[in-house]
Amino acid sequence: IANPNHQLGNRMQIETPSAVAALRGTEFRVGAEGDIALQETLEGQVGFSAAGQEVLLPKGFGSAVEKDKAPLPPIVLPAAPDVSTFGKQFSSMPVEFNLTPQAEAVAYISQLALDADFTQILNEQVIQSTKLSFDHLADGRYYLRLRAQEQHGLQGKDAIHVFNVKLLPPPPPPPELVEPLDEAVV
Repeated sequence: IANPNHQLGNRMQIETPSAVAALRGTEFRVGAEGDIALQETLEGQVGFSAAGQEVLLPKGFGSAVEKDKAPLPPIVLPAAPDVSTFGKQFSSMPVEFNLTPQAEAVAYISQLALDADFTQILNEQVIQSTKLSFDHLADGRYYLRLRAQEQHGLQGKDAIHVFNVKLLPPPPPPPELVEPLDEAVV
């Protein structure tokens, strides 16, 4: 968060080839790929300008812009995915989660990490279905960060889910597959 004390004259701007995002004491994300820039406001308000025009984006809104064009009017960001029904304990692979479909979501972005700060990310996925699956996880605690993405590429708030993996040992082989011990002849 920049300028938490709201000091006059203290500003932050992020410039991309397509647009400028001006911080207004808030939490936001800005992304650029090629000639497209995206801005998502999670807290506070952000001024997003391009081609001499600015849109103010309050909490929960975003915008997209192509190079040399005006930003789109504010677009409602997708809600955080509902993770309340996700399993918390897994004893076999794969670990699977079924997402509740969101009308505005065209994809879901997931990150799987070993720590709550997401500094040790093990897996990142973009899925266009409502089934998220992980295989080859060792015993331990995992942190899943998940967000929905709408048609312009704007992403909503994060949902965080913590789960544990404690794999069961494999079952013993069936008796017909066990070789008999050689008996000693006396």
